[in-house]
Amino acid sequence: MGQVLWVALIILILIVLAFASRWYFKAGQTLLSGQDVIASHRDDVPTIFIPGFLGNRFSFGRLMARLVRNVNANKSLVATIKPNGNIKLVGNIANYRPLVQVLFSNKSVRVQGQVAGVIKLIKLLNRDYGISEVNLVGHSMGSISVMWLAANLLQQTGVEVNRVVTIAGPFNDIEVATNAYGIEKTVLTNDGPEKKSRVYRILSQNIKKLPTNVQVLNIGGVSDLSNNSDGSVSVNSVRSLRFIMKRISQQYQELIVRGKGSGHSELHENRQVDKSIEVFLWKN
Repeated sequence: MGQVLWVALIILILIVLAFASRWYFKAGQTLLSGQDVIASHRDDVPTIFIPGFLGNRFSFGRLMARLVRNVNANKSLVATIKPNGNIKLVGNIANYRPLVQVLFSNKSVRVQGQVAGVIKLIKLLNRDYGISEVNLVGHSMGSISVMWLAANLLQQTGVEVNRVVTIAGPFNDIEVATNAYGIEKTVLTNDGPEKKSRVYRILSQNIKKLPTNVQVLNIGGVSDLSNNSDGSVSVNSVRSLRFIMKRISQQYQELIVRGKGSGHSELHENRQVDKSIEVFLWKN
């Protein structure tokens, strides 16, 4: 009887491992909807997804799969950026709502490394596919990267940024990668953060180069009422971006998600966030 139980347990473990491995690999693979007919110009602009510090295929893999299922987008290209700057591409740029998943072999790469890698990727897309416009989506530290790219990409690559989505961006944190300082509290005044971090000051200067037609959707979460944060980044640090943007452009939107599914790593699995991205990128 004991032997039978052991055999059954081993079989169960193997089944679980099989499903887990399938789930893991699927999150980093291309996934097509089959939709290929372009209804408007906005439908053919590639959207590039950039994870945060220690981000991986799950940072945006499931969200991208839902966009494929819900709005017929096509996760048609996965780009893995190596520490030496080499880029491994799997797939191509689909005609209809193409999504590009960016993965970094060095998951602890910082903003400077992310930006350098993505600039190289976009130059490749411009050369090989004639891409002249992109949308950008970033989570956590990746939000800092996409805002830097939004301000500098046209000048450095000739490629325009159309729309930008930032999720849980630590725009006024001292440390934008690790939680070395815990949840950093930001007090907001009518003119912005009372104490401006180095990240905020650099971004404020850099954003002056942002083309005025770039539209931004800034998403934050409040899962912990005791410190008004998503468990990692305070909502006021997220909201700090509005004070940078209002000096440059009126094309800024903000969404703060509260309650269930509003944690730092839950926001990219939140259906309200999904819907807001769908509408912002393709419907409004």
